[in-house]
Amino acid sequence: HQVDRLSRDIVDLLTTIRNWLRTGVEVYAMDVGKIESELDIVLVIKGWQGSDERQKIRERSMRGKRAKARTGRVVGTRPPYGYDHIRDENGKVVNFKIIEEQAMVVRLIFQWYLEGDDSGKRLSANQISKRLSEMGFPTPGELKGYHRKHKGGMWRAGTVLSIIGSETYAGIWRFGMRIGPTRHTRPKEEWVEVEVPAIVERKIWDAAQEQREMNKKFSRRNAKHDYLLSGML
Repeated sequence: HQVDRLSRDIVDLLTTIRNWLRTGVEVYAMDVGKIESELDIVLVIKGWQGSDERQKIRERSMRGKRAKARTGRVVGTRPPYGYDHIRDENGKVVNFKIIEEQAMVVRLIFQWYLEGDDSGKRLSANQISKRLSEMGFPTPGELKGYHRKHKGGMWRAGTVLSIIGSETYAGIWRFGMRIGPTRHTRPKEEWVEVEVPAIVERKIWDAAQEQREMNKKFSRRNAKHDYLLSGML
């Protein structure tokens, strides 16, 4: 019907049109007519307009979400492991609620990391992931419905560390940390803090961050030399 209904990304639009034309497909758009080339000037202009409108929609959407977060509400997103959504009468997400059976696993992770298991031995993230796998707890990815190549119940050390490092479990969820779908982070002054139910006490979470920094400092893979009293003196 309109060119921007096909795509609002001009590169994607022109590439798609080019590939279709090269395979002999005839392409028509109600607002352009028959498209003979991906370099058709009307097509390019309308593609650029669609890309510009896409950017404006994204900016308006981000402003609305940021305003919502500043009122103390969680913006619609997948809930972290250990939580589910609380919704208002209109079905809009407003905050998180604790899923106790998952919260028990989160508390267990912090306990093993800081205080150790029944023997009093403090466990690393790798050891914790193996212990959780042996106990058969479903992983966060499995609970979210992600498809996995290996068998279920296999925890990863990275998953354990992401739980330990997430301040959400201490009662603070942040909006606007990342730029779109990338892994790049925004400046901290642009983050919006929202108070959510805590699964672990703040002092426990802080202690876990200190322990994590200590583990990094004295990790064998980060050491340039081997010293007899490393980490002891």
